[in-house]
Amino acid sequence: MQVRRSDEPEEIAKKVQRDADLFLVAETNSEIIGTVLGGFDGRRGMMYHLAVAQQYRQRGVAEALMNELE
Repeated sequence: MQVRRSDEPEEIAKKVQRDADLFLVAETNSEIIGTVLGGFDGRRGMMYHLAVAQQYRQRGVAEALMNELE
């Protein structure tokens, strides 16, 4: 996987400052099981980097993350 400019630590730090509420994490028993990164440019919403741990797939984790992001 190629790292894009927007995935560089400095760019991520800027995004966290601007849109901290669009970095979502799903946990169970203090274990991270899923995450999604969203964006909003004032007109459109975007979804980036949705991931769910393999053993938790097909259990509604991604759907819950997307519903919260929306």
